[in-house]
Amino acid sequence: EGTQSMLAWQILKAHPFGIPVTVPSYSSFQSLLEDSRDSLPYQSLPCASGCGWGGSMCSTSVWDAVVDTTKEITKSCPYVLYTVDLRPELVRMEKQSAPSQRRGWEDLFCKIAFVSSSSELAKTIYTNDLNETTPMNVWNGKGKDGHWIIVALPGTQYTMPEFERSLAKLSPTNLFNDGVEKAIYVNHRRVTLATDQALGGITHMEMNARTTPGRKTIVDKKTKEKVVIYIPPRQHRRSVFFTNKLSFPDDYDTSSARAFGNFVMANAGIAETNDILAQIHFYEQTIHLTRTNTQRSDNYQEFFQDNFFPFDFLSTMWLAHDLKSE
Repeated sequence: EGTQSMLAWQILKAHPFGIPVTVPSYSSFQSLLEDSRDSLPYQSLPCASGCGWGGSMCSTSVWDAVVDTTKEITKSCPYVLYTVDLRPELVRMEKQSAPSQRRGWEDLFCKIAFVSSSSELAKTIYTNDLNETTPMNVWNGKGKDGHWIIVALPGTQYTMPEFERSLAKLSPTNLFNDGVEKAIYVNHRRVTLATDQALGGITHMEMNARTTPGRKTIVDKKTKEKVVIYIPPRQHRRSVFFTNKLSFPDDYDTSSARAFGNFVMANAGIAETNDILAQIHFYEQTIHLTRTNTQRSDNYQEFFQDNFFPFDFLSTMWLAHDLKSE
């Protein structure tokens, strides 16, 4: 028994968030961990999060009720655009995702809105189904509000613990079909992405390693003729957004990114070129991402009071997940 517990502890230490079920030793490891569950220092995570071992090693959540539904909905979609609004007072989706006019682009996306089954919107769309004894997975996901497929969840913003409210936004892997490559969360109350915009963001994420030279056709600016160019191999890349703490005088206006840019340039003798203006514009667009006192404007909270998620250090109006990341 001691040897078994020690081996289970070593497995858990090496793989705290589980291993793919396709690994040949998965079932053996799973059984060993379950048999030693009571003696392990292990924090159980929701099964729907996909962030840990399955079976008795993970915990149930309200998301379990919709996993089969969303996997079926997304079985033919390489990309998913989704939002979460679990307010019981929700009547309609405030912003719609405009479809693409380009051939075939719209077929790449499934657009899903997770709402509370107690919401006014769910009651309107699934009026008869909610009042009957038919299992939820039979009718759920069949109704739409505009371009959003409505998936009703048995819980509300005010009754679910914070880890359940945040689950779909932060860890959607198990909610969608295994064939889904990328999923983009949006806060539909603040912003939404049209199909063309979402695909642009996904293209930016396409930074996997290229082991062989790539080939691309471009138009020569001088001759206006099409020219074939070769793109060299590259290593896997990732986009990273860095922030650092800044110290300002007591009377300094931290609400203006442009003022900060002018302050830096004035002290460093930097000319205001087009590239500099573009960089300042970038700061203006991304200043809402940081939520600490030294990194955001003093009146930030005044305008962003509806953050239902517990991560106050970061306001994510949209968030992209690479579900097939290397």
